[in-house]
Amino acid sequence: MDDAELIQRLKNRKQKALTQVMDLYGGYVYTIVRNIIGDRMQPEDIEETVSDVFYKLWINSDKIDNKRPLKPYLVSMARNMARNKLREAKTFSPLEENEIILEDVLSEELERKEQLHIIEGVLAELPRLEREIFIRYYYNYEKVKDIAGKYNVSQSKVKMSLHRIRNRLKEELEEKGYGKEA
Repeated sequence: MDDAELIQRLKNRKQKALTQVMDLYGGYVYTIVRNIIGDRMQPEDIEETVSDVFYKLWINSDKIDNKRPLKPYLVSMARNMARNKLREAKTFSPLEENEIILEDVLSEELERKEQLHIIEGVLAELPRLEREIFIRYYYNYEKVKDIAGKYNVSQSKVKMSLHRIRNRLKEELEEKGYGKEA
């Protein structure tokens, strides 16, 4: 069963779907929580946080986009809930708080780099004219009218090319777990 089916079953409040999600991703979520909490808290606190992740998934299942993979959603929830658990328990020093903030920033930077890599991959597959239209419009901030004149095509062709490329990028990013937030 794929993620889309599991998410739809969660939305339909099928408790067996939650059990299947826990079976599939429980170890992964546990590892993320354990790596963040480490030995600063008791093993029971780690298990409680993991349970909280799946409880939150169940409660908010109606908000999850079943067109996106479930794993990135769970990773984000696990990471945030583990860090919140540490903050609530005040089990770290201000220096460690700064490390957590730095980890968040680095994680966001890695995600941006991965998204850029995906975009570059899509652009590399485009025909030369479409790639140049996209780059001139989004990177060089040239106007549609100027791009159309440079390549001797209609403005509507430039707009349609941009529209198609945006849709392709959106699909590719969502397929890789990026896009609309759940």
